[in-house]
Amino acid sequence: MLKRILIILLIMIPAIIFTGCSESDDIENAPEGDVGSSENVGNGGAGNFGGAENEEQEEAPKDDPEETPDEEPEEKPDPRIEAYILKIDGKEVAYLSDESRLEELKELFEEEKEAELSEKYAEIIKVTVENELTVSDTFCLPEEIKSAEEAAEKYYADGGRITFSYTVNEKETKYISFETVYQNSSSYYEGTSKVKTEGVKGETLQTYRVTYKDDTEVSRELVNEKTVKSPVNKVVLIGTKKSTASTGKYAWPTKSVYVTSYYGPRMLRGKYDYHIGIDLRAAKGTSIYAADGGKVTHAAYLGSYGYLIKIQHDNGDETYYAHLSKMSVKVGDRVYKGQEIAKSGTTGNVTGPHLHFEIRKNGKTVNPINYLPKV
Repeated sequence: MLKRILIILLIMIPAIIFTGCSESDDIENAPEGDVGSSENVGNGGAGNFGGAENEEQEEAPKDDPEETPDEEPEEKPDPRIEAYILKIDGKEVAYLSDESRLEELKELFEEEKEAELSEKYAEIIKVTVENELTVSDTFCLPEEIKSAEEAAEKYYADGGRITFSYTVNEKETKYISFETVYQNSSSYYEGTSKVKTEGVKGETLQTYRVTYKDDTEVSRELVNEKTVKSPVNKVVLIGTKKSTASTGKYAWPTKSVYVTSYYGPRMLRGKYDYHIGIDLRAAKGTSIYAADGGKVTHAAYLGSYGYLIKIQHDNGDETYYAHLSKMSVKVGDRVYKGQEIAKSGTTGNVTGPHLHFEIRKNGKTVNPINYLPKV
């Protein structure tokens, strides 16, 4: 009991000091019933004093503001937003707003390359970025987001390099060689030729489909070939006409070289005679040829010669062909060496068909055997 009273007094004393009131004042001012009432005293006392323990339990100590624990700071929202990190060949390049920007970036790279190639190629089939471009989920600040153009600029500024493969059509002109055609022509002398038509090469336009990787050719395929101009053959005329120029060397005037009478003295019909030419065996109608090129100065009947042809050669010599049955040239004609000029016969002073042949130098006869090929 005493312990309870002490506890109540310890509680009450500070209250009296702070309020400036004494317990006696309270008693004096208290109503009579309250003060003298044993019930009040008992109850009050008992209630007040005896209930101090309960009051102690009921009254919760007030918190000291200085001892109040810190309040947790208000949580600020995360300023980052969802984004995609672009990587080129495994190297982080920039933040993109969504995955579609990856394809946009590829198209941007390819369009730039195509614009560059268009200065060189008329037909561009395909341009492809060979680098590995990937995106993955991440977070970044809004101001870090790049457009496709900005990402490309940043990549290049950081020393990045894009490798491309591309396929183009390349057109190439190929030339078709012309042929040289040779044609015989009697308008030109043997040993000479003349170009009738100059040759012209033909042209074909070939289209190749070529694929490059990093500007190095990796494949080439011919996909089209069109002839745009056909070749024109060169035509060369080969002269077949014998030259009428004199060679200065004589050929036998007949294919047969059998001499029946030589140049010089002889007996003819039992009389002395000086033969100024040679006689060659030749049946009637045998072909007679010019011994060298020259000009026909006589083609007519002349006394004992019968039908006679004279040819003037360029060196001043003359050759005579006598006893002919037919002549195929006329005065003024130019004849070439070996050209057929007549047929043998029996005209004039003869004992049988043969050819009388003479060579004259400076108007005088010489022995033809000395100027004909040896047999």
